[in-house]
Formats: sequence, structure tokens, C-alpha cells
Amino acid sequence: ELEVLAIFCGETSLGCGAGAAKLSLSAAVGAPPSVDSPNHISAQALLIFRAVFLSSSETPGQENNELSIALGFLTIGVIAYFHIRDRIRRQNAVTMGATYVDVPTSFGAQVYQAMPTRLASRVWGWVHHRELPTWMRTPVYQLWTRIFDCKLDEMAVEDLESYKNLNEFFTRDLKPGIRPITGAGGLASPVDARVLICGEVESDNDHLEQVKGMTYTLSAFLGSPVRHWAPKAPAPDKKLFHAVLYLAPGDYHGYHSPVEWRVKSRRHFVGNLFSVNPSIATKFPFLFALNERLVLFGEWEHGFFSMSPVGATNVGSMTLDWEQNLVTNQDSDLMHTYYERTYSKEVSLSKGEHVGKFHLGSTIVLVFEAPQSFQWKVQSGDKISLGQRIGGTEPSKRARNASNLKKK
Repeated sequence: ELEVLAIFCGETSLGCGAGAAKLSLSAAVGAPPSVDSPNHISAQALLIFRAVFLSSSETPGQENNELSIALGFLTIGVIAYFHIRDRIRRQNAVTMGATYVDVPTSFGAQVYQAMPTRLASRVWGWVHHRELPTWMRTPVYQLWTRIFDCKLDEMAVEDLESYKNLNEFFTRDLKPGIRPITGAGGLASPVDARVLICGEVESDNDHLEQVKGMTYTLSAFLGSPVRHWAPKAPAPDKKLFHAVLYLAPGDYHGYHSPVEWRVKSRRHFVGNLFSVNPSIATKFPFLFALNERLVLFGEWEHGFFSMSPVGATNVGSMTLDWEQNLVTNQDSDLMHTYYERTYSKEVSLSKGEHVGKFHLGSTIVLVFEAPQSFQWKVQSGDKISLGQRIGGTEPSKRARNASNLKKK
């Protein structure tokens, strides 16, 4: 940062013209931020400040010059605030026994973070829990159903007046058996959702796609270190796979176990509550690594397995069935930190078993180890249902031939 500032001061003293200013502004605004540089946000902002300041030297009129200079110093002030805030968070994390996660972000994401999304989510949560008059319940829920295409005939309790508040309606249960769970050998969808992305994690690349063309890293999302896995070194005959599943406001909000596995630990990341709508996810890299989330770590028959409910705007509250005292979306100075709990007794989950609920709708991220023969049965944009087979291992050609001979 000091180097960039020194360049700025040097070029100012040399009286660089508007051409240099335009070049600097183009580089600062047009070029995507490098996530490998820890100071890319500050450097980008300082370049903008430099461009504004230099261009003001050739702008006629004292008032315009003063305005440009003021805007430049305001930019520096905003960046100083961000750095002071992050330093305080690191100090608080050490004091409170939490772990701080340094997540690279663009300047636009930093500005987005300044918006009171957590406060808005808590206010929305308060509204959700207010009891509605009986006469108001049916028209309110029917209006929500028309807007977000809820499936009222799938609800365990179809009497709309029985839902005392919006939260009870949003977290409604499904009729027993209405979502059959795929049999052994396959990966079942843990939710009713839309597939944003699914694929393979390249062995030499820590980056995952949150949507097509926009990425985040495993280390930032899961935190580091993770004792139960080696992200860059899966077994020779296995690979890492991932999927991002987006729940719309009208979807069923429970999340279930996609496989039979053992949960060994859980991390609660205190974070932002940015919207995870695909239209937003295409604009901000590292979005999922910035948002509040729960990350469950464990093992299934093929090795490492993780399942992560991710919060969003108006969706700060997430629950786990076996942790009644777990509270998310609280006012905290520990942003971008996590608390870890290692279970003294592993939590064994069967495929399709209920795990927890979103209190509106958001996203599930799966990251897991599987044989190289694993194949996805869905693709980006597909609408999927809880229990649907979305992936699985395929038998080799030799195994298929042997099975066919046995049948004959």
C-alpha cells in the first residue's frame, strides 16, 4: 500500500496528465482484483484515489478540484476503516478463543459488507415470529404461495390457519413418504433446490465455482486446518467433488443427509448475510466464504465428506437437530471467525435423515471425496427434489460384464 501511495505522490509531483489518470482509473476499475494479493483492495482503492486526484489537476474550477480531492480522501478513509475493523476482529478472535479467517474480497464486496444485512435479517426474523391474527393467516400464506410457487398439497398440515406465524409456515414439514429417498450406492439430494454448480475439484487447484465463472477457495470456505482431510491430496484412486444447491423462498426448508455418514465435528462461521441469489453470486467472488454458515465434517464410505448450510439475507438462522443450543445470526464483533466443536461421540446419520432447517431459504454446499468413477446425474440449472439421486459411482465395464454373465 505504501508503495502504491508513493507512486501516487511521485506522479503528482511530476504533474502527470489526464492520460495517466485515465489509465490508472481503467486499471483500478476494469481489472478484476487479484485474490492472491492480501492488499488488493487497498491498492485498488488507492489507484482510484490517485486517478481522481490527478484528473482534478486538469479540471477547471476550484470547486471541482476540491470535490475531487475530497472524494479521494474519503476513499482512503473508507479503506482505513476496513483495515482497522479487520485488525480488531483478529484481536477479538484471539481473546474469545475463535479462529479468524482471512478471506480475499473485492472493493465492491467490502462496500456491500457495510450494508446492515445482519440487522435486516434479525428484524425480518422478529417479524417472522410475530403471531398473526387467525383471519389474516390464510390470505397471507396464499399470497406467498402465488408469488413463490409453494406446494401446499405437499404439506404435512394443510390447514393454513394452524400456522401461527410466518416462521411456522416457512419451516413446514412435508407429508411422510412424499419424497422417496434413492437407494444404496447413490448420492441423494439433501434439499428441494436448484443446482447452481456441480463438478470436480481439480487436484492442483484450491478454487471452486460458486456459479459459472465466479470462484472461492476451499481453505477460505471450510477454514484451515481441517484435520479430517487433505484437500490437495485425495487418495490416488479418488477425487474431490463439490455441488452448490440453491433453495428458493418457496421451497421446503429442511435439509437432510445425502448419504450415510458420520459427523465428527462442526464449525460455525460468523459472517455476512449477503444474498445468495444467482444474480448476486455472479458478481461477488468468495461470496459463500464471506457468509454465515455451518460446516459439518465427517466421513462416508469413500472418505472425507462435508455438508454446509450457508446463510443469506433474511436467512441468518440455521439449526441442527442434535444441537438445541446452537444460535446463529447474533450481533457480534467476531465477523469472519469460526468456533469449532468436535463431537465426543460421532453423530451417525442415515441417508435421508433430517439434519436441520433454514428459517427461510438459502444454499447447501457439498464437498466430498469419491472414487474416480463417480458421476453427476444433474447439471447446472436443474431443479431437484429431496431424495432424488443426483450422483453416484458407476461400475466398471468389467464389473458390468460380470453382472450380465451372472444374470444369464
